[in-house]
Amino acid sequence: MPASFFSFFVVDLPAVKPHWLRQAVTYALEEMVAESVEEMHFAIGQKKGMGSYDVIAVRKNILAMWLSFFESRGVVVTAIYVDADLLPKDGDFLFCRDNMIFSGRDGVRGGFGYAEYSAFHSYLAGFIVLNSSPLLIENAPQASSDFASSDGIERSNPYAYLAANFHLGTDVAQGEFSLNKSSKVMSAWRGVFLGGIFLLLLWVIFNYCTVRYFDGLSRELYADSLAIYRKAFPEDLRIVNLRAQLDSHVNDTKREGRESIISIISIINDRVATIPSLEVVSFAWSAEKGVASLDMKSSEFSDLELLRKKLGEEGYTVLMGSASKEEGKAMAHFSVSGFGK
Repeated sequence: MPASFFSFFVVDLPAVKPHWLRQAVTYALEEMVAESVEEMHFAIGQKKGMGSYDVIAVRKNILAMWLSFFESRGVVVTAIYVDADLLPKDGDFLFCRDNMIFSGRDGVRGGFGYAEYSAFHSYLAGFIVLNSSPLLIENAPQASSDFASSDGIERSNPYAYLAANFHLGTDVAQGEFSLNKSSKVMSAWRGVFLGGIFLLLLWVIFNYCTVRYFDGLSRELYADSLAIYRKAFPEDLRIVNLRAQLDSHVNDTKREGRESIISIISIINDRVATIPSLEVVSFAWSAEKGVASLDMKSSEFSDLELLRKKLGEEGYTVLMGSASKEEGKAMAHFSVSGFGK
């Protein structure tokens, strides 16, 4: 595209992170462009020394108009370059095509018509002319003989020469004007991929927290079971496998014809469950005496008395100690015997 539609800048951004670069460039050029930055498109070139960047600016509506023009004619555009930006950047050069374009090592780029050459002649006096002007005008620039003969580059076709130098220029099709379809597809898939990673991470965190929760709960339940076991079988000083040792005690009571502690607990639990306000504070079983000792808690004294009556009516011998009240709860000690009759 002709340089006359573009503006060229060198912007110093020494400490900007890559993903903030476009916003930073827009902010940096806000006071340097004549129009609103919202109406301008900025193409960012490669990073130069000391954190500076070449930036090409063009009005968005101009760029959109060109793209629409080519699209309406079935022309597939894969990149957009500015003619002046395709000249060498290691010196000051002047190149002749339909108009004249120039490129300087200090970042200047531009173009003008042949009729304006006289106005720019003094400024361009030190520039190396890459090819001769095809028009016979006063003071028309001629190709610098030393440069023309030294690099062997064919400049008789200016468009072919510029097309051969795409690697030197900045593709203006960036950001919202990006023409790389695969990049847009990859960008869409990248969002899906990142969303999937996020969901997977949530799933892993959820499962980890679930495992930790149930691990902690199992430890608490094991500690409670161990405390109950020690009260039920205080003679077992060394506990290696709680389940195996409990099964052993159950089998011993069956062989000896004694009532199993499990069945005792089941009997008491069934009776306690019929009175919702009751809570077992502690339980102890004496196999020698055949007595179960219970510390019970309830919101009402009448519920404690109701439990005593229920057990007595079913043939069990129940001794209920004097009830007391602690922290707003009625408490009493029960001694229950007569199991296995």
